[in-house]
Amino acid sequence: MNNINHVILDPTQEDILLLLAAKCHLGTTNISPKMKKYVYSRLGDGTYIIDINKMWQKLMLAACILASVKVSTDVYVASTSVRGRRPASKLSMFLNMVVNLGRFSPGTLTKAIEEPQLLVCLDPYDNIQAITESSRCCIPVISFANSDSSLKYVDIAIPCNTAGSQSIGVMCYLLARAVLRLRGKVDYNTPWKVIPDMFFHTDEVVRQEDGEGDAYVSSYQEEYAGGFWSGGGDLQFAEDDGVNWENDNPKTDWMTSKSIAEEPFGDMPSSFVPSAEPINWAEDTPELDNETSEPEGWDAPASTNNNNPKWQESTRSPWD
Repeated sequence: MNNINHVILDPTQEDILLLLAAKCHLGTTNISPKMKKYVYSRLGDGTYIIDINKMWQKLMLAACILASVKVSTDVYVASTSVRGRRPASKLSMFLNMVVNLGRFSPGTLTKAIEEPQLLVCLDPYDNIQAITESSRCCIPVISFANSDSSLKYVDIAIPCNTAGSQSIGVMCYLLARAVLRLRGKVDYNTPWKVIPDMFFHTDEVVRQEDGEGDAYVSSYQEEYAGGFWSGGGDLQFAEDDGVNWENDNPKTDWMTSKSIAEEPFGDMPSSFVPSAEPINWAEDTPELDNETSEPEGWDAPASTNNNNPKWQESTRSPWD
């Protein structure tokens, strides 16, 4: 029985090629002390290479733990970075988990707003707030970790490249497929119909055509519409009301309206109506009494103060 499970959980050649194509084995130029055991070698430019064998072992270990959770909604998936939002949303959608996309609100776990039994993070640095709160609530943590990631409060670390959108997408794809296979929903001998590209983050705008016309929908709307959110309910997006704003005549400006231009003040008495004639504000400037007098104040030269008797008096006080 153990040999059968060992063969089933082993990666195929297509899985290894998929990991290499997504560059899941490439780390960074830095390394943390606890991640040294997951590093296989180092390139000439200083980039560390993660051992794919250990990567797959930790991935299957995390899949076995996720499959053993009786209630799938007790697993909380957190992703703060933009590149991890789509993989996290797809992972939670296929496995029916609770997901938090974007900023993690402090106190979500410590104030019992969410009470999960397991926390899954896509990057320890980006989700440090969620990992710290889980340690105070005794919640085990499964997290993807790069070569320079800190494994503080992380119970199970899956070494991989967390900087690329393709690599983190492939890792979530393989994790979701492994959990579904362990639950018996996907056959081992039958390829999964879902492709890894569904887990990749993109900012492009897709075009949808229907019978009435063309509508432009962003990938963000296509990605998160109908997802399971921790706040309850689906994320609502504005719908097209069918109005063609290009052919609609613009409204008249209230400044150029005829009815307002003829009688802008209505029945107001004429004494209160301001004059429409332009005012020359330069004429209201008061004239100086003596234009030939010497300048005073700060603009006066220093020599003009010689005629002031106060400057000729002694500056010493009688108490000196």
